[in-house]
Amino acid sequence: MRRGGSRYLRIVGRTAAFNASTTLVSAATGVLLARVLGAAGRGDYAAATAFFGIVLVIFELGLAASVVYFSARRQDLADTFVRTALGLLLPLAVAGSVFVVVASFTFMDGSEGRDIALLVIAALVPISFAAAPAVFALQALDIRLWNVVRLVQPLLFASALTAAVVTLDVDVRIATGVFGASLAAQGLLAWWLYHRRRERRGRFSPLEAAPMLRYGLSNAASTAPNALNGRFDQILLALMVAPAALGQYAVAVSLSLMVAPLAVAFGNVAFPRLAGGDDSEATLRHALRGSFVVAILGVVVVVALAPVIVPTLYGQGFDEVPRLLLGLAPGAAFFVVNQVVGDLLRGMGRPTLVARCEWTGVVVTIVGLAILVPLIGAFGAALTSSATYITVHVLLQFALRAARSKPNSSAATGAVSD
Repeated sequence: MRRGGSRYLRIVGRTAAFNASTTLVSAATGVLLARVLGAAGRGDYAAATAFFGIVLVIFELGLAASVVYFSARRQDLADTFVRTALGLLLPLAVAGSVFVVVASFTFMDGSEGRDIALLVIAALVPISFAAAPAVFALQALDIRLWNVVRLVQPLLFASALTAAVVTLDVDVRIATGVFGASLAAQGLLAWWLYHRRRERRGRFSPLEAAPMLRYGLSNAASTAPNALNGRFDQILLALMVAPAALGQYAVAVSLSLMVAPLAVAFGNVAFPRLAGGDDSEATLRHALRGSFVVAILGVVVVVALAPVIVPTLYGQGFDEVPRLLLGLAPGAAFFVVNQVVGDLLRGMGRPTLVARCEWTGVVVTIVGLAILVPLIGAFGAALTSSATYITVHVLLQFALRAARSKPNSSAATGAVSD
């Protein structure tokens, strides 16, 4: 193996270790939430946080990925890209918060706990947007620091939630507030580490805003459908089934994706490497093979152990989770690999190719949910999820093959062309 490939795999290994640590902490926190809130409360929490994820993708316009891409290509101008992204994100954050508030009183209206949790989420949108430029600049400039920042938030959340459980009567509102506090602390740490790592001071640049928005919008067009595919099922179930059923489905989804942090590490590292022009063919080869093996083996292990793990960890009220996992498992493996393939195409400057594949997946999701959820409830959502991600994977493989056979001629200038 060439030196470049060995170095890539070493960085992937370290990133995977951080990802695994994040997953373990998050999984333990998920168990605690399920036990404290119960299936119905866990469903309300899932609805609020799933909506949060969708709002971030829609209103962030792909600018976080744009920071990674351009900072990796021109590290000497990294602070200019960071400041420009921050200036663009702040007004978008206000719009996102207003949208959440309106949603909490209209189509997302539910239990009192869910309503208040959504109002907390509205306050978290600006916090998340303000932190994003620093967090994602670290992915391009120093992936070790980026890994540390990502691990801090779940660690703080788990610690603070445990303390709250010991001292308070925790409900959905308190759980969401604790989550928000951990997110704010992560943002402060990210900016502090970024300022220590920054080599050259920059400022908001209208000249750089245009290409960053072009790349960001192309990327948003690819991540928005992925977010819809990943969360729309839970949003729909929140409107169509009992909170307890949604709580079980949310637990099943979390378990099906436990292997994701290990596999997506291949894409986490490959994205900035490909943007910077490092040993592209070796990076592509190792990322594809490694993510496939890790994803498939991991999902098989989770499904096999679920009948023992679920009743032991989650207790009463989650007996449907193993059956839901059977429907989710095939799609979960492909979902994980799709994240890696998407990162490869983004690093090659081809986010629009990802968008075309992912939007096809949205069509499959809408049709599948419309047909199957009324017939078989949450299990119908699980089957739809698998059908969607398998379809998207086939399309992404064709897109990657096309991108490799026809390199992006504008890569040298940093422009985006699909």
